[in-house]
Amino acid sequence: MFDDSDSFSEEERSLFRPFTRESLVAIETRIAEEYAKQKELEKKRAEGEVRYDDEDEDEGPQPDPTLEQGAPIPVRLQGGFPSELSSVPLEDIDAFYHNQRTFVVVSKGKDIFRFSATDAMYILDPFNPIRRVAIYILVHPLFSLFIITTILTNCIFMIMPPTPTIESTE
Repeated sequence: MFDDSDSFSEEERSLFRPFTRESLVAIETRIAEEYAKQKELEKKRAEGEVRYDDEDEDEGPQPDPTLEQGAPIPVRLQGGFPSELSSVPLEDIDAFYHNQRTFVVVSKGKDIFRFSATDAMYILDPFNPIRRVAIYILVHPLFSLFIITTILTNCIFMIMPPTPTIESTE
């Protein structure tokens, strides 16, 4: 009784992993390994062991446009997204950001928000409760409504004619 759809959804679910301190350590390790490889390659090039190839001229991997900041999760991934992980920091789902200090948060409306995993204001790490609350507020659907309402209210007040009491303050 093996069902292919169950294995597919399990594979999709493994894509959405919570962002933890271990995740950050793994990212730092990958960055250090990549840096060491780059230094070794530069050393070999300096010694003349390795010549520049045409492969070095390509642009390298590019971010997936369907997983960009502000875009909704692609339909192919929406079925595998567990609702309990909405508004929770997750490991980055785009392979392009595999070696970068980033994490994503998927809102309840299934929009993707990407954040830096470096310290905010040099003091708030990604696991700081203040930063977690700020991220939760930012990705909440009512936050956008609040901002739009504030902008529209400001526009209305700006087009209102001045009152005589304001002009007589000279």
